[in-house]
Amino acid sequence: MTKTIELWVVGVVAALVLIGGYAWLQEHDARIKADAVVKASQAKITALEADKATIQKTTDTKVVVIRQRAAAVKTPAQAILAMPTVTNAPLNARPLPDMPTAVAVEALPLFQELAACRVTDAKLDGCNSLRAKDAGIIAEKDTQIKALKSKGSFMHRVVQTAEVLAVGAAIGYLAHR
Repeated sequence: MTKTIELWVVGVVAALVLIGGYAWLQEHDARIKADAVVKASQAKITALEADKATIQKTTDTKVVVIRQRAAAVKTPAQAILAMPTVTNAPLNARPLPDMPTAVAVEALPLFQELAACRVTDAKLDGCNSLRAKDAGIIAEKDTQIKALKSKGSFMHRVVQTAEVLAVGAAIGYLAHR
């Protein structure tokens, strides 16, 4: 081989080593940054999951208490006594003297309480629908993350870059001849 060809080979090999080293360094830095982001994100997820567990436990406890109170009420007199435990509305519940199974309450506070319950039901339905949509969005984002992660290994990218350089070198060599 002539000196010129040897210099070209050494130059191409040196260029490939430099490009490979640069690509490796970029990949290394990106992985370190991604690991830091993942650790911070995992800490937030852990805190959010703990909050969710606390909220779920509190909600379950409230529901059990309300259901127990509701199950204990069997008569209008018990209902009158139990109303303040399930609502803050000033219903002024009282039995009717001529009808022992009927109860008289203030109509406006009762209506306001029922309206508030309906609003809460509507909000809960909307929240459940949004939660279902959020689950779908999260699933799609997970799909995107998997696709982005499978962009190929470091060696695959180095080989692709080397192929491009080799083709470029070959074209340059042929054009120079």
